[in-house]
Amino acid sequence: MEELLQNRPPQPGKNKWVTLISILGISVGMVSGLLSYLHIQYEKGYDRFHSKSGRIYRIVTGDVDTGEGWVGISAPIPPRIKADVPEIEDYVRLTKLRRQGKVVVHYDNQYFNEADFFLADASCFPYSTSRCCRGTPAGFSNP
Repeated sequence: MEELLQNRPPQPGKNKWVTLISILGISVGMVSGLLSYLHIQYEKGYDRFHSKSGRIYRIVTGDVDTGEGWVGISAPIPPRIKADVPEIEDYVRLTKLRRQGKVVVHYDNQYFNEADFFLADASCFPYSTSRCCRGTPAGFSNP
């Protein structure tokens, strides 16, 4: 019976510093695990709002040697991949135009300064579940 009492775990509160460090360590571990879980859920679900989200994939390029990846690819790659891989039905290229300041857009004798300006293929509308505020998606294919 004495062996059982000698090998028991330490009593909380007997040594306050050990108890404090243990509680802080468990708290930090639980918080970091929860934040990791939330980050993974966010990364996995960035396009779940689309009705065909199970059929949408994003191409990521990178450096094989370092394992570093990035999303940006050059514009000719998607048509080439579609030509080489018969399972690919279609592709959509979406590019944010990055310029110093704003992009000047000219339409109907008016000029607009746009900070967030994207270039997209006309084929992006059948895959998007977002609604147009004005006009129709058909107007983008023949402006």
